[in-house]
Amino acid sequence: MMERHDGRDQGQSARVRAIYYGADRVLGAAALSAAELAERTASNYPGYTYRSRALAGSFKRISQGTSPGWAETKDPAPVKTPEERGEPKWTGTPEEASRMLRAAMRAYGASLVGYTELTQEHRDH
Repeated sequence: MMERHDGRDQGQSARVRAIYYGADRVLGAAALSAAELAERTASNYPGYTYRSRALAGSFKRISQGTSPGWAETKDPAPVKTPEERGEPKWTGTPEEASRMLRAAMRAYGASLVGYTELTQEHRDH
């Protein structure tokens, strides 16, 4: 008898990888990957800084929610805060923050990015 296809069964699924490679191999690879991520993050390896990972994580959530064939069973979780990841909160000057925000907004497709002081008049309107 035919059964309905489960859309969660995709190559990116740990469950499907476990069917082909075995659960022990999949769990071992995940542990190795987590250790490598921690090591690269601690050493500020290019592409693994806190800022790089935050930007990559936000892109991942957007692309997964819009790509054809992505089968998510619930609403996507927001990107974790530094505190939730056990990392120190980023601190920097307003100039550094504006450069970082401008770069992220340009990566998302903004053509013009500007800043102004937030006054009470802005808050009231």
